Amino acid sequence: MEHFAYRSQFHVGIQAANQSGYWKVTILLNHHQNHKPYFDVTMPLEAITLIRDNREWTTPVSMAPQIQALHPNVLLAQIH
Repeated sequence: MEHFAYRSQFHVGIQAANQSGYWKVTILLNHHQNHKPYFDVTMPLEAITLIRDNREWTTPVSMAPQIQALHPNVLLAQIH
C-alpha cells in the first residue's frame, strides 16, 4: 500500500499512581486524512484452477490476458 504524509498524531500520556494505586493512561490518536480504500486481492478459484491446470504448458504472461478477461481485478503479479 502506498504511504502518504497524513499528518497523523499518536500521543500516549501516563500519570503516576494516585492514592488508590491506579495509573492513568491517556491515548490520543488523530488521523487527518482518509487513506485510499483497500481492494480485494483474493484470487478467484476459477483463476487458480486455470493457472494450476496450465502451468506446465504455458507461461504466466501468456495466461494473464485470458485470466484478466474473466477476472479484471486479478493482477499480473498474482498470476506470476
